[in-house]
Amino acid sequence: MTKTERLLFILNLFRVKKSARIDELAAECNVSRRTIYRDLQVLIAMDIPIYCNDGYNLVDKISMPPLNFTREEQELLGYCLMNTPLKRSPRFAEKIRNIELKIISSIPRIKRNSLCNLIVDYERRRNQFVPEVDDIVDCCLKALINGSRLKIELRTAGRSIKQVKPKALQIRERSWQLIAADKSAQREIGIPLEEIEKVRISSVR
Repeated sequence: MTKTERLLFILNLFRVKKSARIDELAAECNVSRRTIYRDLQVLIAMDIPIYCNDGYNLVDKISMPPLNFTREEQELLGYCLMNTPLKRSPRFAEKIRNIELKIISSIPRIKRNSLCNLIVDYERRRNQFVPEVDDIVDCCLKALINGSRLKIELRTAGRSIKQVKPKALQIRERSWQLIAADKSAQREIGIPLEEIEKVRISSVR
């Protein structure tokens, strides 16, 4: 990356991490420690309040510059947002669209209402979850976020699985699967969503 790109990259790292050490910044930017020292001096000379206290920090409540994506980065970010499998869920499609609009509002001089203008595969948007699967995905995501366990009732002969801890939602063999650890946490299991009759969050973590 160029020096200007590197300076913006360092600012964006501070935007996320608030504090970083010289070695960490050098590794992230793939440059020497000496180069990072010089970059920090340039930022300080630009009246960006950086100080050192167990790592380099920005003063709290600083007004950061707007996001600056290249056109290629905008397209790639838009493509990822538009083509995530969760876009097929009406419930999550709205949230993803809100995320996209927030990003658009923070990018200067962008004049369209979509990040992705060239490479979106709109055909994939036609496949939506049925309402039952949508509810299952919603419950599984809540458990993933909260670290909760699930009780799952399967369609096969009324079987149930208790106290499983969700690890991920993945597409395997062209179908959605919940990846979870069994009660003993000794092994992971894959449960196709279409085989789940009901799922609820357990009170035990």
